[in-house]
Amino acid sequence: MIKATQIRIRPHSSPPLPHIRVPQVHVIDDDPDKSRKIQLRLKPYGVIVLRSFDSVSGLMTLLEDKPDMILANFIMPDHTGQRLIRWLRNNKETCRTPIIVLTVRTDQQLQYQVESLGMVSYLTKPLEIAELLRALRRYIPLPGDGHEARSYVFHPPHRFIRLYR
Repeated sequence: MIKATQIRIRPHSSPPLPHIRVPQVHVIDDDPDKSRKIQLRLKPYGVIVLRSFDSVSGLMTLLEDKPDMILANFIMPDHTGQRLIRWLRNNKETCRTPIIVLTVRTDQQLQYQVESLGMVSYLTKPLEIAELLRALRRYIPLPGDGHEARSYVFHPPHRFIRLYR
């Protein structure tokens, strides 16, 4: 007969799971409904979406959380979208973070501003999910794309370089 003190139960140990970095995208838009829609549309793809509704709170969150990509509304009250992007490009902590501009404009002047401010691209509103995903996949790895084992390094103003392990 075995006594209760003689029985040793070993906890089941499984091998550790590989660390997979979850991409973070920060949306800075003065319209909470639009940023919420982006958050809901990216959730099934495993993307964490941080939201700010003005450039001041956006700056504070960006410096604290250091997201992989920034989606910023270009035209906000008091032209703060343009000032925000200039500040991000001139800051050593955020100068390598890719920025995609969200806008309703599609003119030639906007293309010039996008290039001169060092943003990687712009998307016109209303956003199509396929277009948004295509833009994100160009600059950050999304879970389930088979790119989890790769590292990405951003070289402003326009591209990531993949570094294979």
